[in-house]
Amino acid sequence: ASSQVMSRESCKIFKTVSKARLSDMSPEHSHVRRFSDGVSKIFELMDQDKDGEVSLPELQKVVRRSLGPRLSSTVVVEQMMQMVDENADGTLSENELSAAVRKLAPR
Repeated sequence: ASSQVMSRESCKIFKTVSKARLSDMSPEHSHVRRFSDGVSKIFELMDQDKDGEVSLPELQKVVRRSLGPRLSSTVVVEQMMQMVDENADGTLSENELSAAVRKLAPR
């Protein structure tokens, strides 16, 4: 018995849809659109200088505001950045944020 959850065709469709930025999704995919819209709003709030990337200081401010100073030490925030910064450029892109949220979101 195969342990594969999605068919190869389903995986291919999912990857294509994810990369398409969900701009032309049909109504039956509204939950996917809501997820994408939610991530975009979160990213906009985090990207304080509106340069299209969340820097370490921007992430530090958001985490400190949300979790308080005890859980937002520089070391903790640096570790968070390393965990989600897939291309290791020291910043967080919207796609990287989306991937991180997708990994943490309940299914």
